[in-house]
Amino acid sequence: MKSWQKLPPGQHEIDTFPRFGLTQFASRCPSDLPPVTVAVSGEVGSELRLYAQDLATLPRIVQKSDFHCVTTWTKRGLLWSGFRFRDFYQSIVLPQAQPTLARARARL
Repeated sequence: MKSWQKLPPGQHEIDTFPRFGLTQFASRCPSDLPPVTVAVSGEVGSELRLYAQDLATLPRIVQKSDFHCVTTWTKRGLLWSGFRFRDFYQSIVLPQAQPTLARARARL
């Protein structure tokens, strides 16, 4: 364990990052998947259905973080990338879907 930061109680550090899932079932996953969509609905002014290209304009970030598994192991210093939910919400959800709560606050 690195001395600069303690692990959460009950965790132990490992050197590898295990593959999740059972490899013997990997061939059961379909190879021709439909496009992934994100739906925004409920208490909004306009419902949205978004596709990957709709999210491509969001700024991507890279972050280095530790992964603490519920099975008690930790892998330190993994690189993760993607977009922040905050950016998705502020850039797409607020202006396009116009959530009811946000519209009510704007009127105050």
